[in-house]
Amino acid sequence: MKNIFSVLQKIGRAFMLPIAVLPMAGILLGVVGAFTNPVLIRTYNLTFLAEGTVMNKILILFSTVGSLVFANLPILFAVGIAIGLANINKETAALSAVLGFLIFHVVINLILKFMNITPDVISVDYLLQSGKTMAEAQGIKASYASELGIFTLQIGVFGGIICGMVSAYITNKFSNTALPDYLAFFSGNRLVPIV
Repeated sequence: MKNIFSVLQKIGRAFMLPIAVLPMAGILLGVVGAFTNPVLIRTYNLTFLAEGTVMNKILILFSTVGSLVFANLPILFAVGIAIGLANINKETAALSAVLGFLIFHVVINLILKFMNITPDVISVDYLLQSGKTMAEAQGIKASYASELGIFTLQIGVFGGIICGMVSAYITNKFSNTALPDYLAFFSGNRLVPIV
């Protein structure tokens, strides 16, 4: 029982790393949303925040950074979970998580291509023309997403968590593996991303 709690505690700590980034990104989006609101700017005569001013451009930069965090949550969770769960060689786990995340979505993309499912085929307009209702078309479109420019299934953060856990497991298991002399270059840390 004590072992189960220690494992759960380790998993909880691993989740805290990517979650720690979210409040700051949310604060950035909230502050920018308030201070770029045209009604607020007109009401309080805050002309230095008006559209096109230097301050407005800085605020939009902050908004873009905050949005970037939320748009890339799956890969942030993949890396954060891998780092948090790896016992050794955390940097190798992080690299493996990114590589695994990309491979995961490229494989899904390839399977979708084999099934003739492309972004064009799942567009709302195409689905409406093929006889689907608006609700059905929007539901089908919502099942797919683009992760780092790769058309894939909408798996979200769950996919990142799975990739991070698998990466940490592989790192913990294969980091100290020694290969025969003729493959010695690929031993240890170099073997983990390959696996």
